[in-house]
Amino acid sequence: MGDMNEILKLLISLSFCFLALCLGGLFTSSNLDVFYSTLNKLELSVPYWVYDLIWTIMCIFIAISLFIVWRIPKMPKTRKRAMELFWMQLIFNVLWSLFFFEMRSPKTAFIDLILLLIIVLIIIVKFYKISRLAAFLLLPYIMWISFIAGLNFLMLI
Repeated sequence: MGDMNEILKLLISLSFCFLALCLGGLFTSSNLDVFYSTLNKLELSVPYWVYDLIWTIMCIFIAISLFIVWRIPKMPKTRKRAMELFWMQLIFNVLWSLFFFEMRSPKTAFIDLILLLIIVLIIIVKFYKISRLAAFLLLPYIMWISFIAGLNFLMLI
């Protein structure tokens, strides 16, 4: 029964992370040709398929990080708060796509990204107290959203 519980936690972790990816993708895909293609993109911008590949990899890392923390019984208060922040960051992640692509507001999207970066940084610190591996799995994610924040900012100036 314990193994089945672990598998269920992993599947739930993957499902929620990929659900967030899909929701963000809905806002993104319907506006790529209409909105994104009209923006003054920078030399650092990457092709669409690269974003898809990186986000898929990030989702796997993020889900595994959540799974690791979820399955460790120690530090229940720290874990509970960290997991609450984790769910919050998924919402902010989806909101960025909504703000940037659907609402066509790079300024609001940038503010969202700053909040997302702060939340993810706090999550990394909290996860580190529970599992170093879980925290390290989020480092590529915070680097990626920092890169996206940089591109978003450069579009504003």
